Amino acid sequence: TMRSGYTEKKMNGKVIALKFGTNAFCELCDMYGVEFYEMDKALKKPTGTRDLIFCAARMAALSSGKKVTFNKYQIGDWLDDMTQDDYKDILKAMNTTKIIGREIDVKEESK
Repeated sequence: TMRSGYTEKKMNGKVIALKFGTNAFCELCDMYGVEFYEMDKALKKPTGTRDLIFCAARMAALSSGKKVTFNKYQIGDWLDDMTQDDYKDILKAMNTTKIIGREIDVKEESK
């Protein structure tokens, strides 16, 4: 079964879990110093999507009791090198996100 806002991808030979949910969005808001309703300000930044993906990976690791072995810059390089299909899978996970049981609509800004 597919978990809400969840996917796994291989990065540098390791499987990295991505969980887009309450923890990831809270982390992104804290990172940018914005309230949840202002999150679009963070996502409109050139690094906003990368940072959301980093937050999803970091929070998935921490909530599973794993050590975080990557940083946001490694995530950025990984995104640059991944296939379009892998990126589509991540966007699909973003679009199945629920925060505190409620579905939200996450859209990547067009460039």
